[in-house]
Amino acid sequence: MGKQTTKIVLVECGPCFVHKSFDYLREDDAELWVVTGDITKLGETATLFVVRRGANWSETIKKYDQIRIQEMKARNTIDKLYREK
Repeated sequence: MGKQTTKIVLVECGPCFVHKSFDYLREDDAELWVVTGDITKLGETATLFVVRRGANWSETIKKYDQIRIQEMKARNTIDKLYREK
């Protein structure tokens, strides 16, 4: 993570989890950089994606959080059933 005078710049290389990216974007004025491919040759074999919050961030993150809670409850239930066997 790096800080500019006006923004926090978060850099993620390779595959990342969606929830990790959303957690980065919860920071005010955050910008997530995702680099795929060979980082030593940016532009030739690597791609840089710059992700920022959009106009509907608040609405979307609330829906996402609700889905994550449901997934965690389901996962806990499955784990309990598996342990009981």
